[in-house]
Amino acid sequence: MNILLCGAEEICGYTIYKTLSDLPFRIVEVDRISGSARIVLVPGGVLDYERVHQYNFEIAAHDCETGNHAQR
Repeated sequence: MNILLCGAEEICGYTIYKTLSDLPFRIVEVDRISGSARIVLVPGGVLDYERVHQYNFEIAAHDCETGNHAQR
């Protein structure tokens, strides 16, 4: 995943917008300058495809300077 904000110097974090209350993922920053990040399974998280056939979510980056979020 690579998300960049127009005019942003660094990405300080990401927000996951989810439809399920117990989404088993989190975002780990790889490089603040490029905006590179990984979506990983949370510790102890389980993917149960018999119960949940797919996971839907949106992600928005936010910059360090203003805290503004990019589009989802």
